[in-house]
Amino acid sequence: MFRVMRMAGLFGLAVVSLASDWPQFNGPNRNGVSGETGLADAWPEEGPTQLWEVPVGPGFGGAVVQDGKVFFTDRLDDQKDLVRCVALKTGKALWQMEQDMPGRLPYNGSRCTPTVDGSQLFAVSPFGHLYAVSTETGELQWKQHFAQTFNGDPPYFGYSHSPLVVGENVIIAPMTEEASLAAYNRHTGDLVWRSKGTSGEAYTSPFLMEVLGKPQIILLDVEGLKGFDPARGYELWRYEGYKNRVPIPHPTVLPGQQLFLSGGYGGGSVLLQLKPKGSTVEVSELFRLQKRGSQIQQVLFYRNHLYANFNTNENLQAKEPEGLLCLSLDGKAAWETKNAPDLNRGNILIADGKLFALGGEDGVLHMFEASFRGCRKLASAKIFKAQNKDNMIWAPMALADGKLVLRDQNVMKCLNLR
Repeated sequence: MFRVMRMAGLFGLAVVSLASDWPQFNGPNRNGVSGETGLADAWPEEGPTQLWEVPVGPGFGGAVVQDGKVFFTDRLDDQKDLVRCVALKTGKALWQMEQDMPGRLPYNGSRCTPTVDGSQLFAVSPFGHLYAVSTETGELQWKQHFAQTFNGDPPYFGYSHSPLVVGENVIIAPMTEEASLAAYNRHTGDLVWRSKGTSGEAYTSPFLMEVLGKPQIILLDVEGLKGFDPARGYELWRYEGYKNRVPIPHPTVLPGQQLFLSGGYGGGSVLLQLKPKGSTVEVSELFRLQKRGSQIQQVLFYRNHLYANFNTNENLQAKEPEGLLCLSLDGKAAWETKNAPDLNRGNILIADGKLFALGGEDGVLHMFEASFRGCRKLASAKIFKAQNKDNMIWAPMALADGKLVLRDQNVMKCLNLR
């Protein structure tokens, strides 16, 4: 079970999770790295055994898993927000929560990967609602229209971040001029605090990190990198040396108080060092990659190296993809795949010494050895059929109890990786 440890009743300091759960965006620690072991080292030609598939509406919302149940958001006919729950072993529908919410977005459909914590699930709608739902019954416990509360319109692609549970609060990122972050009491839905406002179009999710001995909420937006007090929402520090006009991946945490920031839209990538400076934080740059970065997918840190899908609008349109690559901590590429294989903007995940990469257009799942020594492919198999030229298979994957849950624009599937 996913549980948040508490100190002084104020905020969670660490996440404790069984390897069989994937309770939030990018896994137990929001870093895309799983503690699963015992996964197969090779697949038959047809790929891993498919356990089930269920139809889904168009979109990009990934799944989470807790106690043998799979939870995900969906949209119904541009008229309703859905939260759905199916059994991990069989795909059998267990419940569905529906809320009227008519509307359509560019790159239409679901956005948010929800967060589950015990008996509660929290999900953000593309149009600015926060839902609290019972994980047992699907009953709506409360909802807040935060876009309305903080006088904001949905960004161009809709609200796409995932909620963060911190002790008794659930944290979201309205990113309006009235509030960049907001905390709601998880049980009542009452507003606990709002932070200083921001501006611009951002889709990053907040995360919790211990900075120089103190827990802080970290957020990357168009103004830069910021640290917030989890108890009251005060902005503690900011770093404006990295700017991205449309940030999507959240920063990657490295040991030794380091953060790796990456993005598309010309933003590039940078490795930062955090140090104390009086009562605040000093940020210095260790290396920078100009106009090279991951537009959509999280960069992963594993065994002292960074793994990323460095594909962006710019290099894909120029037919010069960088593809999957492994970076040392001096910014040099240990290896890169470029267009072999073609990953487009697909998701990556690491588990059991293996790197799983899903082709964002062709629907092929690849398994590599997660090693800086070379790009050694262990297996690959076509999982999704090509529907059109741009399939947009970009949703994050989830791994729980040896089962990989992944989706395209039409179906969600579960594969047995054991």
